[in-house]
Amino acid sequence: MKITFSISHIGLGGAQRVTLNVIDWFQKNTKDELFLFIESEPRINQFQYDVSNIEHFFFPNKPLEKVKCIRKKLIEIRPDVVITMGTPNAIYDVPALLGLGIKHIISERNDPKHFAGKRITKMLSHFLFKNADGYIFQTTEARDYYGQKVKPKSTIIPNPLYDVEKLPIKPFSGDRTKEIVTAGRLNPQKNHRLLIDAFYESHKVYPEYRLVIFGDGEEKQSDLDLIKKLGLADVVSMPGSVDRLYDRIYKSSLFVLSSDFEGMPNALIEAMALGLPCISTDCPCGGPRDIIKNGHNGVLVPVGDKSKMVEAIKGLLGNEELSMILSKNAFAIRDVLDNNKICKRWYHYIHSLKQ
Repeated sequence: MKITFSISHIGLGGAQRVTLNVIDWFQKNTKDELFLFIESEPRINQFQYDVSNIEHFFFPNKPLEKVKCIRKKLIEIRPDVVITMGTPNAIYDVPALLGLGIKHIISERNDPKHFAGKRITKMLSHFLFKNADGYIFQTTEARDYYGQKVKPKSTIIPNPLYDVEKLPIKPFSGDRTKEIVTAGRLNPQKNHRLLIDAFYESHKVYPEYRLVIFGDGEEKQSDLDLIKKLGLADVVSMPGSVDRLYDRIYKSSLFVLSSDFEGMPNALIEAMALGLPCISTDCPCGGPRDIIKNGHNGVLVPVGDKSKMVEAIKGLLGNEELSMILSKNAFAIRDVLDNNKICKRWYHYIHSLKQ
């Protein structure tokens, strides 16, 4: 079977990471012939994933020229199925596929209610979305956004746990460091300001704890300004993005995700797989809710609710027995989101369209 994956770019991003992970698994475990369409030209001076192991093609940035070039390449390759990774790309892939008789799957990779692009892109992509032959969602909530007509042709496949062989083989069992940690791009979506505000209140009761925020982004200076304003400069640090994050946070006391919305948050998955006690906002489109059973393997709090966030942080810092229970149960996410299991679901769904 010939399979073409289509992504917007190969810079850092969740859709890119999932795409390349699935491609890698297919290459190692199937006889399928794989191609990768990258629907924008390479970006200068930006970290990009290595795609040298797969036949790939870049396309021009001008929309009409892009569609023409994609169509020309599709006619040349004649894949059995095209998988569009990210709804916005539908505005190019759907027109390029018209009349070619090639099966088309669109995978929603974020919360459709919080579309980050231009309004016209949102309107066109959501209209063209309905023309696909199949759909892959990360969560039930994301699927339900598109209505009942989409449901019979869809499947829900969460993100896998990556590189589990690099992680420690069991949860940390010693005295944890007095650190609360988080990781993610420093942008409004992640709402690190909520976490900083909640830590400020928690720190009054537990002054021995520090907060460490890993990641980079456009909100870094405003977050630093807030930290300084609250007098937390000595106990809150922002070291940027680091290699081997799992080594850095393995012994931490608590991981907190404060996002306003997410698809399926990889940082939360990886923290749970380390056996960290975890708190997350119960944010749309339901990713945290799909992997956390509140009070069993983590704690969910309402989006943007500082008082509930403070309550959850103090509740875990003050209850070592509960933290240990959450840690042990969170560790089981390794089996639920095992990479081999998740990629097999991709394989079976893609091949089901050939019937």
